[in-house]
Formats: sequence, structure tokens, C-alpha cells
Amino acid sequence: MAISSEFYKDLSKVEKKIWGITVREFKAYVCFVFIGIFLLLEVFFFA
Repeated sequence: MAISSEFYKDLSKVEKKIWGITVREFKAYVCFVFIGIFLLLEVFFFA
């Protein structure tokens, strides 16, 4: 349940953007890529 508050800012308007995506999304993509690489390395080299 969302709580509406006049003090809560809409983060999508406040967050900095890098190449059209927000910093939070960029961090999520970077983590996803590293996890994917780690899993591929584990499957091919340690299986």
C-alpha cells in the first residue's frame, strides 16, 4: 500500500541519469552482468 506524502519526492525525477538510465538501474545491470559472467565461468571451468 503506497503512502502519499507531500514530503516524498518522486525519485524518477530526482535521480541522476547515465546514458538515459538511472544510477540505480545502472548498478543493477552491472551486478547482473557480473553474476552472469561468474555463472558462465563456473559452468565452463569448474563443472
